[in-house]
Amino acid sequence: MNKILNVICIFTLTLLLIPSVSALQQTSGAINLSVEPGNSITGKYGIRNDDSNNSVNVKFNVTGDASEFIIYEKIITLKPNEFRYVNVTATISKDYSGNNNLKAIIYALKEGNSGGQVQLDIRLGKYINLNIENQNILEKIPKNDNIPKSGDFMSTFMFIGIILTIYVMIKRK
Repeated sequence: MNKILNVICIFTLTLLLIPSVSALQQTSGAINLSVEPGNSITGKYGIRNDDSNNSVNVKFNVTGDASEFIIYEKIITLKPNEFRYVNVTATISKDYSGNNNLKAIIYALKEGNSGGQVQLDIRLGKYINLNIENQNILEKIPKNDNIPKSGDFMSTFMFIGIILTIYVMIKRK
């Protein structure tokens, strides 16, 4: 009984002595973007400051294969309990000819107070799946100029038909 009472007292004192801790929250799931070369598409990254007393600055950065195609806000300020969507835009050049499926991670960083002995930074990450659609596959197939075009077949048949007609006419005479 004495041990249980000690645990309860320590737990209660711990809760009283720990200053309030706040964090960030984000929407669930990955950001899925599908875009054709020469176009852009924008997705949304939902983030919330769950601190009910203080505004926070949130810094963003993107890493991964798709990072060179992603445009995003570098820093935002969230008021207490504010939820906001941050635009995540993918832009693919018209002459893009690389991989169709690229991945990246967007990170949101809330830096802790540096006034104490320990600075606690909070960093969240969310996957970005970038699918590049409708790349003109026909342009990637090697061209072979020796393959006859559809018009060439017709010309060949007409030429054979004319030669046969002339041959038949000569034979009848």
